[in-house]
Amino acid sequence: MTTRILVALLALAGANAAMAQVELTCSNPTQSPDSTVSAVDIGTVITLSIDTTGAADARIDGVSLTPDVDPDANDNVTWTATHTAIQDRTIDVVAWSAGDAASVTCSWTIEVEETPPGFSKAFSPAVIDAGDVSTLTFTIDNSAGFLASDLDFMDTFPAGLVVAGPANASTTCTGGTPSAVAGNGSVGYTGGSVGDFAVCTVAVDVTSASAGSYVNTSGDLTSSAGNSGPATATLNVNAAPPPPPPPPPPAAPAIPIPSLDRIGLGVMVLMLMAFGLRYWRNMG
Repeated sequence: MTTRILVALLALAGANAAMAQVELTCSNPTQSPDSTVSAVDIGTVITLSIDTTGAADARIDGVSLTPDVDPDANDNVTWTATHTAIQDRTIDVVAWSAGDAASVTCSWTIEVEETPPGFSKAFSPAVIDAGDVSTLTFTIDNSAGFLASDLDFMDTFPAGLVVAGPANASTTCTGGTPSAVAGNGSVGYTGGSVGDFAVCTVAVDVTSASAGSYVNTSGDLTSSAGNSGPATATLNVNAAPPPPPPPPPPAAPAIPIPSLDRIGLGVMVLMLMAFGLRYWRNMG
């Protein structure tokens, strides 16, 4: 009996020793869809997986992945997690042996499709009288992408449309230089950038001395994120209103009518009475 127990204990110890000797490994990091084959769009959910031997846990930034089998009872385990793609990055996963006695690291490389910013333009107001001023605003919308640098575009106006004086050129983009000279038929911007998930603008005042509908299509906006294409807007210019009629001639000055005060009126009454009395005497 004692011999049998000893043999059983030795067998169990040997099994435990064999398990303890399983090498800790991390291999076969995969992702679906595979962004290293074709970059994914922002917001894409990627399933990550790795295979391990001898691991009791696997963690990304301290958060455990999901094992396909019980790691305490199995040497070979596949671990999975999901990741929402926001930007290019490398994700490290650390596989740990029991009691965190040892670790080994695997990693995935995530590649996100770079999206060029949107590009649009508008006149405000969109309808003016000849000789009046409208503000032309270019909007660079990078709300769906990461930093786009080296912004560059040129806009040549249709004949009759020019930069106003003063031009009042301005930008909310980071850096860069708007180019706008009063009287010129074009504007441009170069050298600036727009941040992650941000929107910026370039603005300049324009005018026209001639009535018409000015359809204005710019050149392409280019940047480190790619080609955003052109932008189009229309400014309608009405003929200048006729000058106001001349003012009427001034009215002739009024002729003053003499008036009598009380004393004057009294004197007149006495004179009339004296005249009447004299007349009656002469008649008698």
